Amino acid sequence: MNKPFDAILLVMSVFVAGAIFADGVSARSYVQDGLVACYDGIENAGWGKHSDNAKEWIDLSGNGCNGFLGGTVAWTEKGWTNDADGQPVVVTNTYLSTVTGSRKFTVEFAAKPDRANAREAFFSQYDALHSFTFEHNSGGNPKNGRIRIYGHKTLPTGSDFSVMSKAVVEAGEWASVSATLAPDLQTIWKNGSKILATTGTVSVLNSSCESVIGGEPRRANMAFKGTYHAFRLYNRVLSEDEIALNAAIDAIRFNGASPTDFKLSGGYSFDDKGNLLVMVTAVTYANDGGMVKVDGEEPTKMTTVIIKQDGSESVTISAVPDAGYEFEAWTGNIGSVAFASGSASDARITITAKNAATLKPVFRKVGGLNR
Repeated sequence: MNKPFDAILLVMSVFVAGAIFADGVSARSYVQDGLVACYDGIENAGWGKHSDNAKEWIDLSGNGCNGFLGGTVAWTEKGWTNDADGQPVVVTNTYLSTVTGSRKFTVEFAAKPDRANAREAFFSQYDALHSFTFEHNSGGNPKNGRIRIYGHKTLPTGSDFSVMSKAVVEAGEWASVSATLAPDLQTIWKNGSKILATTGTVSVLNSSCESVIGGEPRRANMAFKGTYHAFRLYNRVLSEDEIALNAAIDAIRFNGASPTDFKLSGGYSFDDKGNLLVMVTAVTYANDGGMVKVDGEEPTKMTTVIIKQDGSESVTISAVPDAGYEFEAWTGNIGSVAFASGSASDARITITAKNAATLKPVFRKVGGLNR
């Protein structure tokens, strides 16, 4: 099922950059679970982390996998630009060891090409088995800016892949592109909408393979020409809701969109000040042995809590057992919240949100089985 932005780009109103960024939409607002490498044009360049002649693109994931800008690349307010052949950004290969062998990962980037009728690479690995290239078009016909994933070198029989999307990225068009790759399914997304899915191929990054953002190793004539804003690599396949969230944040931060343009699902939303919010649900059901109390409110069988994703706000949740029951532990996506106080084994916890999470208290009947 296609998951577009729900017409989020129909009204691309200009939002005051200083206000939206101050209110919480930043590189930290992207999905964090599984993030292996994160390069961001605004935080790396536009906000003064680098001088105009700085030659390093900092990895904001904390893994230290920095990229080094080639001689033809220049910083802009929201990224870097390149208008000549060469190797735009060569990335250290350390991060690849985190996904090698997993065979499941997600690659995302935001860019605005200057031309659409020449073969250019958004991101590439080349000199190894299971390497691949994201190209701006096929390198042949049709030369219309279509997005392509192309497998290099000799792969096992029947597993080579070369797929091209139906949607185009025209010259001068800004786009946020995602690709989720697993052995049995590869999907390309543009601006949060699924535009191509193909099955039955091998897709594995290789830790020994040289990597270039905006080009292809040892093929300088495939350098990306235009403005490159962001690049992210995950060691897992993101969900449709997560793809839509990241694409929305790209559009807000790099293309002048407003949070009011977006109708997100999966527990993600923006408040009236532009803050990115993540929904954390703590749910119990009838006859499940207890209720939930949130920040002093009346206990209820079903509670929805919305707090900021960046961890700047916290909420206290208490499990309240019914008569004859006792609290045992919280279950669910525990790793997506941070415990400001307490732990999963405490009935009263204070948490902050890192990603969307579902928490459910487990109660047990006194002297009986878990419920």
